[in-house]
Amino acid sequence: LHDIGKLRISRQILKKPSVLTDDEFDEIKNHTLYGYQILKNNSNISPVAAYIALSHHERYDGNGYPMQLKGDKINKFARIVAVADVFDALFSDRVYRKKLHPREIINYFTETGSHYFDPEVVDKFVNLVTMYPTGTNVILNTGERGVVVSNNKGLPLSPVVRIKCDDSNNRFKRYYKNYYEIN
Repeated sequence: LHDIGKLRISRQILKKPSVLTDDEFDEIKNHTLYGYQILKNNSNISPVAAYIALSHHERYDGNGYPMQLKGDKINKFARIVAVADVFDALFSDRVYRKKLHPREIINYFTETGSHYFDPEVVDKFVNLVTMYPTGTNVILNTGERGVVVSNNKGLPLSPVVRIKCDDSNNRFKRYYKNYYEIN
């Protein structure tokens, strides 16, 4: 429901494949106000949900919109939705760019976390999100190929990997105490 206000924004603006004009961007920013107006008078919707729609684009450093709230002045739920909203936006193809790899998104959050987002929310998100689900085939920076066998809690970009092939794509036949035998 946080983006329900976009229903009142022209599809032409929402789907524009090029850079928005200042007026168009101002109209996009109004979706927070429109969403609040839509939700606040609905008795079936929590007032907190209406407030989240209003404030999910506030930034932890006070440079967000529409009220330029800062830090703990932003509702905790709105701070959580802000992280989820940006993750969803970056992980989705847009008319103006391709989706990002989860690794790039985590890097974005860790680099901008203390400015745009509640650092506590970012830390919890980064620690809980699984970038490489168990069973995912991966190529390591060494060129070796393997499969993710588990994840390191707190280190989402460093899963536990069982190596299957060396950097020349030779399969390992079996594992001996401290080394693999190449097939």
